[in-house]
Amino acid sequence: MPAAIISKASLPKQKIIITTLKNLTADSQNAERPALLVFGEVVKKSVISNEYLEIRNEV
Repeated sequence: MPAAIISKASLPKQKIIITTLKNLTADSQNAERPALLVFGEVVKKSVISNEYLEIRNEV
């Protein structure tokens, strides 16, 4: 299942990590807190500027 970790949402330093539920624990270790978590197919459908995006695993 796709998952996204969104740190500093809506701020200029926003960072989004796209991963999978299976790898969420490992990929979240370096995410800044607090963060929003988003799960499901909606992660694949989002339109995200590449400057904020980091894809950690195939989703």
